[in-house]
Amino acid sequence: MRNNRLNRILPFGWRLGAVFFATIVLGGAARAAELPELAAARVRADRMLIIAHRGHSSVAPENTLPAFESAIAARADLIELDYYHSADGVPVVFHDKTL
Repeated sequence: MRNNRLNRILPFGWRLGAVFFATIVLGGAARAAELPELAAARVRADRMLIIAHRGHSSVAPENTLPAFESAIAARADLIELDYYHSADGVPVVFHDKTL
């Protein structure tokens, strides 16, 4: 059973990793409209789309890996996150622009 569950999660995890990579490398230039194949792969007309806003914040602090992992385990379709560059230019996942 665990292997079956992993097989369901892995494709989403790969897509999530690709979005993270594109976001960091492109400096935020990648928008959902520019990556339609990633979004369309999870969208179906017969059900609502589940979007984890900053991860699964009822389980872990927002914008943290545990929150994102929990959202994946809970079978969220997409994860919305906030990221900015710190004062020294390092990309960080954080809610406001104060770093």
